[in-house]
Amino acid sequence: MSKKNNRRHQQSGSPSASSVPKTTASPSSSMPTSKPNLSQASPSGAVAAQPKTAPLPPHLAQPRRAASSPPTLEQQRAAHALNAVRELTEAPFAKEYRSYVESLPATIVMNGLGQACATLLAAANGGGDRGHAYSALHGHLQSWLCRPASPGNANGVYSGADSLIDAIVQNGQSEYVHAQAEALAYLVWLKKFSKAFLRKD
Repeated sequence: MSKKNNRRHQQSGSPSASSVPKTTASPSSSMPTSKPNLSQASPSGAVAAQPKTAPLPPHLAQPRRAASSPPTLEQQRAAHALNAVRELTEAPFAKEYRSYVESLPATIVMNGLGQACATLLAAANGGGDRGHAYSALHGHLQSWLCRPASPGNANGVYSGADSLIDAIVQNGQSEYVHAQAEALAYLVWLKKFSKAFLRKD
């Protein structure tokens, strides 16, 4: 009898597995750890990431300057003729010069450049305003056709020659044809600027 009571006492005194309370995980251990924000500066002195700058719109962007190109032959003709005419704006023979410039292209076409230049030289010896006008016109034509080569500028047909009439008679037919065509192209600008800047009467 005593042995049975002892067994019952031992069974009733030992706690069952179901009565043992279960331990639960703390809330802090179940929550995921947050990753640090790399875009912000950390206390250790890390540099924050800088945002990218958006490009300027086309209408605000500064245009690029194109490299300057040398003047064309037509521009060189115009510049030379303009300087020549501006030297005569106050000359007493400006009216005569303008008249001779207007008629010289037709003379070259009918008689050729050589005879036209010979006529200018002969008339320049007459003196007076008429002679000065012919002399100036021949000088401008000679200056253009005999101009030496320079940086950015084309050289003349008879480059470096001291006398236009001598260059005409001493060179060949191809140079002569080229010189006559160049003289007519140059006189287009000389005629235009004479009308624009020199008095008619």
